[in-house]
Amino acid sequence: MHEDLYPCNIAPIDLPSKVLLCGKSYCDGTYKIIRPNSEIGVVEYVISGTGTIILDGKRYTASSGDTYFLPPNVDQYYYSDGKKPWIKVFINMSGNLMRLLAEEYSFGDRVIFPNCDTCSIISSACDIAKNKNYTPYEIQEKIILQIHRTFIHMYNNIALKDDLPDEVAILKNFIDTNVMKNLNLDEMASKIFCSKNYAIQLFKKSLNTTPYEYYLNKKMELAKQLLTTTVTPIKQISDYLSFDTPNYFSQSFTKKYGITPTMWRKNK
Repeated sequence: MHEDLYPCNIAPIDLPSKVLLCGKSYCDGTYKIIRPNSEIGVVEYVISGTGTIILDGKRYTASSGDTYFLPPNVDQYYYSDGKKPWIKVFINMSGNLMRLLAEEYSFGDRVIFPNCDTCSIISSACDIAKNKNYTPYEIQEKIILQIHRTFIHMYNNIALKDDLPDEVAILKNFIDTNVMKNLNLDEMASKIFCSKNYAIQLFKKSLNTTPYEYYLNKKMELAKQLLTTTVTPIKQISDYLSFDTPNYFSQSFTKKYGITPTMWRKNK
């Protein structure tokens, strides 16, 4: 086996968490990593092959297309299958940043993120690490941003899977990513190539609400956040959220929460 390794110069770096190493592993049956009470966090994407991870005594399998995360301060033990060895890309980091990101994104004890393609993100971190034109601080800054991108991608992987039927997952993702637009049920149903009645029936069976009710709820939740955490004028919030008029926005908000947007902002 062999590895393309790109160590980072951390000598001048004064950060609580530091990127130590990026790389690509071409494994065989001899590949085995053992780190008791590891001081580093690891995120890796499996390009091909399969292997086993044992984390604090629990066994997992990571195969082609999977991303996996090993937090620091646990016993890390992982090895490649001999017949179908891993080819994978990885980032190793000291400190608690990876663990804190995992907590923020509610990963719980999740290790494997199946069919979660982070290859291009982690590979870009490798390209950054080997770029001699960057200073050590620039390398840290740029790779840490790639790590955060990776974790967001892993979080979205959880949200999209969520044990939902494919059509519901597609429609939910469409609504979530277009909540600031002016959507209608016809447009929603067209995304899964079905009738409005079928879309309502399918969505309600999985999420106990209709697509349009889900859309309005998400829109109102966003309105609450903007009213609470910004000083953006209510008319501008109405425009952001694609309501026809500020008055219609106020009526919709009041109907949902029993209080006007102005009073909500004043109370908060």
